[in-house]
Amino acid sequence: LIETINIKKAIMDKLNITFNLFRVVDGRTPVDIYADFIKSIYSDTLGYGFTDVYLDEMVISALLVKKIPTYYKTWNETQQMMENKTLLIMKEIKFFMDFKSHHIYVEGGVSSMNHLKQALRNTCWKTFVYEDLTIKPFNLLQSFIKDNIMETLNEICISDFKFENVLIGKYTAKLIDSKIPFDLIQQHSDTISKFKASVQIEDAEVEITVKNRNSMAISCSEEDKYTVFDYISSKIY
Repeated sequence: LIETINIKKAIMDKLNITFNLFRVVDGRTPVDIYADFIKSIYSDTLGYGFTDVYLDEMVISALLVKKIPTYYKTWNETQQMMENKTLLIMKEIKFFMDFKSHHIYVEGGVSSMNHLKQALRNTCWKTFVYEDLTIKPFNLLQSFIKDNIMETLNEICISDFKFENVLIGKYTAKLIDSKIPFDLIQQHSDTISKFKASVQIEDAEVEITVKNRNSMAISCSEEDKYTVFDYISSKIY
């Protein structure tokens, strides 16, 4: 039983994915930018660099390697006081730039996206401008249903939920029936703030949590994640 559980955990990797929109404003092509990434290998002096850089038609994928300071406190025995210390750690950030959809996304949270933008500013000065991308859970939920890939809707959160015009507040429901409540979803399309679902994208079994922001949590196998990324990217705008 323990062995089975460990195998299952190894198969399903949980990832946070953060999206933004980007535009190229200086006329450079994906090939030009790809060439810049290839030349910008890690430098200890600069504290960052790129590796595993690939260009597949209109999509660049790469790994940013960046030196990031972390701060901690320690006790100074001589001075008999706490003092601040800095530790430099190496961080890897996998990212993708789709020049057709203008989506840029990272495996990680908002801080990873910010680290990437800083590196891109240093590498491709004044090439990109960025826009926030807010994912509306209802739109993605509707796509799952329309594309017939929804297996189960595990949880749904509705903000400003009204009960008989007497109570109003956040309503979180865990579904106990496999039947998807289409009427409830449609009725509260503007106020669905989060949902958790199990979907099948092609042959990929995926568990996904979507909130009213530009990031989501995805659990899938390592070999399936690119299929999942492509599908999600095609459904958000």
